[in-house]
Amino acid sequence: MGEYLASQGGGSFLTAKGAFGVKFPEGVEGRFVQYLDDFLKPELAEFTRWFYWEWLEEGVKGGGLKLGRVEMVEGGLEKAESALRRLEGGVSGVKLVLDPFG
Repeated sequence: MGEYLASQGGGSFLTAKGAFGVKFPEGVEGRFVQYLDDFLKPELAEFTRWFYWEWLEEGVKGGGLKLGRVEMVEGGLEKAESALRRLEGGVSGVKLVLDPFG
C-alpha cells in the first residue's frame, strides 16, 4: 500500500493490522485503527447488532458483499511456522487459514 501511494504522490491509509515499526516511503502515512473495541462498547450495542446481524449478513447473502479468496493450510499445527513465513514474505489477495487438525 505504501509503495502504491508513493507512486501516486503520497497519502495516508487506515490499517487494522497496525503500522508500528513499518517504514513508509516519503509522503506516505499508515494509521492504525482498532475497530473491535468500538463494537464492544455497551452504548454501541444496537449498532453492533445491526452491523453483524443485518447489514453484514444480508450483504453476504444478497451478493452485495463478496468474501475474499481463502486458502486452507493443511497439515495441522506443524504447518503454522511455514504459514507465518508465507505471511511475512507477502501474501496478496488471499487469506490463509490454518487447519489445526488437518
